[in-house]
Order: sequence, then C-alpha cells, then structure tokens
Amino acid sequence: MKALVVGAVEGTRVAVETVANTPGWELAGVLTLPGELASRHSDFVDLAPLAKAAGAQLLPFANSNSPEALEAIRALAPDFTFVVGWSQICGPEFRAACGGNVVGYHPAPLPRLRGRAAIPWTILLDEKITASTLFWIDDGVDSGELLAQSYIHVSPRETAQTLYDKHMVALEKILGQALGMIASGEVVREVQDEACATYATKRTPEDGRIDWSR
Repeated sequence: MKALVVGAVEGTRVAVETVANTPGWELAGVLTLPGELASRHSDFVDLAPLAKAAGAQLLPFANSNSPEALEAIRALAPDFTFVVGWSQICGPEFRAACGGNVVGYHPAPLPRLRGRAAIPWTILLDEKITASTLFWIDDGVDSGELLAQSYIHVSPRETAQTLYDKHMVALEKILGQALGMIASGEVVREVQDEACATYATKRTPEDGRIDWSR
C-alpha cells in the first residue's frame, strides 16, 4: 500500500513515522508547508529529514489545493492519504487527486467538538472523556464516516500540553491499528450520529486573556 501523509505539526511526525514503520505500507510522499511558512503553526515540525530517511518524496506546498500540488499528488498516485495537522480544507479536487481514499485526524470524540481548537475547548468545557479520531474526509467539517477512535480520560489538572501529549500517544496507536486493518482488506466506515454533533469555534490569543479585575 502506498501512502501520502499531509501535515506540518507534531501529529504529522507521528503519522509519518507510523506509516514508514508499518509492514505492508510504503511512505511514498509527505506534503507539508515550506519552511518559510512555519509560523502558521505553533507546533510546526520540519518533516524533510523524516521524509528523506524513509525514501519518501517531499512535496512542499503553501496550498494543497493548488493546481501544482494536485499535479504532484496525481503523479505520486497514493492508495491512501492521511491528513494530520493540516489547517486547509481538503476540497473535492484534492480528494480526487488522492484517489478518493482520504483519512483525516481530529483530537476529539467525533461527532462531538467538530471544528477548531478542540483541545483547549475540551478543557474549557470540562469534558471528562475525549478521544482521538480517524475519519474519512468528506465535503463537511469533520463529518465523514469514522475509521477508528481511542478514548482518553481528561484529568482535573489537564493542560493543553498534557492533553496534546495524550493525543499523540493515542494517534500512534489507532493509526497503527488502522493501517493493519486496511492492509488486510478490513475497512471500517461508521456513520456519525448527527444528533450528537457539536461544534468548536476558532480561538485566538485574545480569547485566553484573563481580566483580573473580574
């Protein structure tokens, strides 16, 4: 199985290493941001060394939906694409260029907390349990069929960093399991329950400011 991994953060690193080390899989390419755009992500990771070590083609693109990026993806012809840590919409043309098999990652128990900033919202909403989720990307926002989930307890003293770290461990686990299932011909597609869907909005540094006079 030939895989393309798309992203530019710590979770992408986990995905790249997991795919590269899973029997039956070839890491064919890594689509990521050029280094000069590293400031787009607070947890940006330079994936060039990992791609080189795995013998994968590095595809640095500012816009994954650009004609140039789509042409490079078509030339790579991946069997499956894994989008982990990528803030751009994976449009219909992108998914078609990937052959239709595009799996996304979201650090929340979908269908709950679709959208942005799921980790801080998990803490702010006092969620007791969360999950790392792999899902099939569709035209909606984190609304595609579920591939795999791993549930996580949220401790009373949880911080964004400690919860992030827990998600990285869970991501490695469920991605490894999913890769094995896909390679064996077992593909899970569980429809999300729309009645349970909630949405999280974008957060900015200003949202985290504390007014001590209040």
